[in-house]
Amino acid sequence: MSRIFINSELRRHINKYPAPKYLNYSWGFGSSLGLTLALQIFTGILLALYYRPSAATAFSDVITIIFDVNHGYFVKYLHLNGASLIFLLMYLHLLRGVYYRSYVRAPYV
Repeated sequence: MSRIFINSELRRHINKYPAPKYLNYSWGFGSSLGLTLALQIFTGILLALYYRPSAATAFSDVITIIFDVNHGYFVKYLHLNGASLIFLLMYLHLLRGVYYRSYVRAPYV
C-alpha cells in the first residue's frame, strides 16, 4: 500500500517540477560536480587514515598505501584523477552558464 503511495507522490512531483524548456545533458554538470566533490572527500579521508605528514616518512607512507593497503592504489588514483575531474566539471559547469547567459536572466518561478 505504501509503495503505491510513494509511486504516485513521485509521479506528481516529477510532473509539476519546474524546468526550463532548453533542458539538456549539460545541466547535469552541477550535480556531477557535487558527487565528485563527495568522492574526493571520502577518498581523502581514507588516504588520511594511513598518511603521516612528516618530511621523513611522506614517501614511504605513499608507497605503503599503494602496495600494502588493500585497494590502496585504487583509492589513491581515484583521488588523484578526481581532482582533475573536479576542475573539468567546474569549467564545463561555468561555461554552460556563460553559453546560456544564466547570469543575465531572471530565475524561473
